[in-house]
Amino acid sequence: MNNFLNIDQALFGYKEGHNLIATSTNLSPRARQFLATVTDSSGQQGLDKNEQILTGLPISESGYYAFFCTWPAPEMPRPGCVWSHVLLIKLPDLARIADLSSLRNLFVRPQRGDELSKYSKPANFPLPKGVTRLSDEIRPRMSFLLNALYTHSDIGIVILEEDWRVWEIPVILTWSQQWPRLRREFSFSTCSFRDRRRGGQNFDLQIAPHYSERLWRNREIATDVLSFSGVDEAQEKGKELSWLEHATHDLASDSEFAFRKFLFNYGSDIECPRAGFSKLASIYEMLSANPRQSLIEILQTTGELFPNANEVVQLKSYLVSIPNEAALDSRASYAWSLAIFVLSGSRVDAFAETKCDWDCLVTLILDEKRDEICTLFGHLNGTRNNPLATAFASALARKIDSSEFFVLARQKIELVPLVISENPELAYVPDVWRTSSQIQSEIFEVLLHIDSARQDWSAVVGAMLLANVEICVRRAVIKAGPGAMDGAFKWLTSSESESNLPSDLWKESLAPEAKNFLRTNQDIPPNKLAFCAWLISPDAIHEFFDSEREDLKSLLQQPLDSFHPRLRLPTVFFVMAVALRSPSNLGSELISFSYFPLHTALASRDYPEDLWSLLQPEMPYIGLWRNWDRCEMLRRAVRNWTIQHEIPENPLEPVAITDEQKKLAKSLMQEDFDTEEFID
Repeated sequence: MNNFLNIDQALFGYKEGHNLIATSTNLSPRARQFLATVTDSSGQQGLDKNEQILTGLPISESGYYAFFCTWPAPEMPRPGCVWSHVLLIKLPDLARIADLSSLRNLFVRPQRGDELSKYSKPANFPLPKGVTRLSDEIRPRMSFLLNALYTHSDIGIVILEEDWRVWEIPVILTWSQQWPRLRREFSFSTCSFRDRRRGGQNFDLQIAPHYSERLWRNREIATDVLSFSGVDEAQEKGKELSWLEHATHDLASDSEFAFRKFLFNYGSDIECPRAGFSKLASIYEMLSANPRQSLIEILQTTGELFPNANEVVQLKSYLVSIPNEAALDSRASYAWSLAIFVLSGSRVDAFAETKCDWDCLVTLILDEKRDEICTLFGHLNGTRNNPLATAFASALARKIDSSEFFVLARQKIELVPLVISENPELAYVPDVWRTSSQIQSEIFEVLLHIDSARQDWSAVVGAMLLANVEICVRRAVIKAGPGAMDGAFKWLTSSESESNLPSDLWKESLAPEAKNFLRTNQDIPPNKLAFCAWLISPDAIHEFFDSEREDLKSLLQQPLDSFHPRLRLPTVFFVMAVALRSPSNLGSELISFSYFPLHTALASRDYPEDLWSLLQPEMPYIGLWRNWDRCEMLRRAVRNWTIQHEIPENPLEPVAITDEQKKLAKSLMQEDFDTEEFID
């Protein structure tokens, strides 16, 4: 970065009145008129021609701050004339100058016969490396000035002193200590022999001789007229206002300017900078006395001093951040204190625009205080208009697991909408649905009102199915649409599904989507194919299955024990039902796959009655007194099929392994004495 600044300048003096004599930049007529007025308004009673008055003030709508030096000009033909050398400092440049007192070295008083063209060029200003330090001699005055300026921040300050020169250094140092926004708004005069505000320019600070006191008693312009009474008064004020000691020490010590850096870092967005100085300094004092300690008190104080959420946003964000440098236990304690403040609602609205790593904060809290999660969520209820609490709730909800939700829902059902709305993914976990029907309804209603872009209804269907939820089932399947089957297929891979098949309600609700899935997919994996076959109604089996389906052929290549345990029996029923209507040789493969396990089930009567409805239309009538023998009906149906399709070989013999199976295979082709009677 360039270590030099080119600073524009201007000279005002007598030229048919007090006017602009020379300048290095083009000033607007409004700026020229303004500067002509303020550079001639201080008065110069009793000044020696080399005595100077310093003035600083912003030039509205120009991008410049005017810092100028005024001298009497007795050599001019008209009494009361002055010279004013004006430095026109660009506002960004003003922020770069650490020691503003060094600007005084640029001021040059015109002398008779001088070439004034030097004022028509920018002044080259080397940025100072150090700063002017406050001497012990004037330290009491410095403390007095800071107290006057920042404690009475809403009115102009006038300090009466016969030797006004002793205030020049304190005034310039005060200006140097200010952060950029306060600097460029600060207006001052190191000596005023008359009230310079009458020209329309408000001054924050003016130094004036005692005899001018009556000039400042204008009730129309609020003014605090003060006199420095000595060291004792300044010291007493320093004891009363602890922040004042930090501000004064910053100007006097050779430290790293921690106080000033704090002001520069966090003061930029204060709406009334002068009024905010003492407030910001007070927060610094609290942090310095107990760094990162008494957090709740510091946060509450910050909220009280800066209730506007758009002020000191960076400072507030710092205060609600977790200190990386602290030990883990300290960080957890800090996070807990921050959570208490956020949820208390006291002054928390002042932090609405702050940024915080809520996930980190919640992680720290849960690592140490997980058993108090219900307490935390209890505080969250009723804080929905609190942005920080909402952000905290979202992070907290994202971190809790299903078991914690289960406990929370049972203890505080009113918090279910809050938690699910912040973390709808909880509804993808079956355990979350293993609650009362009231809680299930609460969860579902929240899901209905969440933006569909944030919601995976297929995952919801899967979780509800695994939890065997019996409410809102049809609505959930409808919301999921074609994705309902993706959710339902999760049942196939869950160990929890081995105990029972889905309920009749789920079966009826999923049947339409299962049909759509079968209709639009011709290469379905065996387990999914078997599941879809179980879901659809018996009278729809032949609509979607025939021996020509390639995925049905693939199904026959899988051993039965590779299917879901609860689908093995339904699978052999539906395969046999398809086989008995199959017109091709593939029917033999279908029969070979299903006959033996089906015969075992019929013999033991260990099967749901609704599965028999798949086969019953294909079964022959074997007589009133033998109709109970479903094994015989199966044998007759298969034998009839082989005869009808002229199958030369017994389809069961190649797959018969046990003696019992071989016996059954052999009996398949044997003719009974009453064959004629029983063939349908």
